Amino acid sequence: MLDKDGEECKSFVISSIDQSNPGLVTVHEEKRHSYEDGDHVTFREVEGMTELNGKEPMPIQVVSPFTFKICDTTGFSAYTGNGTVDQVKVPREHTFKSWAEAVEEPLCPPDNMLAIPDLGKFGRSE
Repeated sequence: MLDKDGEECKSFVISSIDQSNPGLVTVHEEKRHSYEDGDHVTFREVEGMTELNGKEPMPIQVVSPFTFKICDTTGFSAYTGNGTVDQVKVPREHTFKSWAEAVEEPLCPPDNMLAIPDLGKFGRSE
């Protein structure tokens, strides 16, 4: 399994990007982004700071429900408007115990707790 959560990738409209290290991206205030620290994003249709368009997926650090940090943007052109930010799923390796190992040792290190499933999605058809 390579996808960290199985959710659809999200896209948001950008309202500003500043020229700083790290660059601070603000999405339109009508809709909060749902990104998490470590998510990867790409940019498209950005005006002004066109160096971001088509750039390889980059990790982000969430600051607030409307802002997140990206790479160093001090050397980029000034943002003038528009653009969208798209979440990109970067393959991630997950490891699991075999059934026999889980029966012998059901607790998960490092805190020796039972693995708790996400029951918030229980019964959803998708």
